Amino acid sequence: MTDWEQHRLELLRAFKNGPQDIEANRAGRLGSGQGRRMRRGIVLNLMLSVVLVATFVAIVYFAASRPLRAIQWILIVLIIAAGLALGVVAARNLLRAVRSGVVECLEGPVRVATRGRSGWWITVQERSFHIPVAFWHVGAGVTYRVYVAAGAQLIVAMEPAEESVAGTAVGTAAEPDEGEDLVAVDCQTLRAWAQGLCMVAAVDSATVLTAIGLHGELVETIGEPALEPAPAGTSRVTAGDWYDGLFAVRITPAAPTVSRRDLDAEFGTGSELVRIHWDSAYHVIYWVTVAGAPFRCDITASFTGPPIPANPAVEIALRRQRVQLIASE
Repeated sequence: MTDWEQHRLELLRAFKNGPQDIEANRAGRLGSGQGRRMRRGIVLNLMLSVVLVATFVAIVYFAASRPLRAIQWILIVLIIAAGLALGVVAARNLLRAVRSGVVECLEGPVRVATRGRSGWWITVQERSFHIPVAFWHVGAGVTYRVYVAAGAQLIVAMEPAEESVAGTAVGTAAEPDEGEDLVAVDCQTLRAWAQGLCMVAAVDSATVLTAIGLHGELVETIGEPALEPAPAGTSRVTAGDWYDGLFAVRITPAAPTVSRRDLDAEFGTGSELVRIHWDSAYHVIYWVTVAGAPFRCDITASFTGPPIPANPAVEIALRRQRVQLIASE
């Protein structure tokens, strides 16, 4: 079974679709199984809104002293109106999608990012949608056909384009074009970046990145700001801010060449982290410290398959935390 077929079956399972559903989507129609799930969603949305409204009204009613004042009655009415409106809008969108039965196909490379409490979102052809399945089912740098129920702007299915995963593991960066001048991201480079993160006292992301040799302009994207153009040897570099300065730099090598064996030899035997799902990426963590530096740094390497010695890392995250220095008496 090819990489494309394996990934396609994975997405069918994740979206709970059958072969007939994806065939209908390719023809621009909603699948029968998808229609049934949407109709159940209509009922569940309405029931959930009624339960939430009843709960909040009961809290206000029984917590308040009686007789209720005018402001309390107004609050109850507003809660009822807001809760029912929320449920009705969601149900109406699903009903519109079921009645129209129209599915739109958007094809292209996708970006996946979190939007805080609103969860994970996917962007394709400059349009963004909430991901209805776990984000780790979507591979980085892969071209997908994203099927959207037009009436509800809801993703009902996804499948990878054959050419985007043929011969390439899902989640890995594409091989560079022949003749492209690339600088390999090796272990020595990673150590230099990690030690730089430990020693640079500045907390502004752009300043820190420039100080450790990662040049470019930080451009706001969905999720974390990205360096543009991507530094030599990388296909993407993002910087995540925390409350105490630069928290994480995530690096996607243009051509994954750093193996688990290389990392263990350079930084010592790494510790494998617990996977959050049976088909999620594998992560191995390493630590870098510099005596007297204000920060310490850990290096987390991500692998698409079991992190055996020969397996290359497809993404590397450098995270720094402030060191609590204890003054000697």
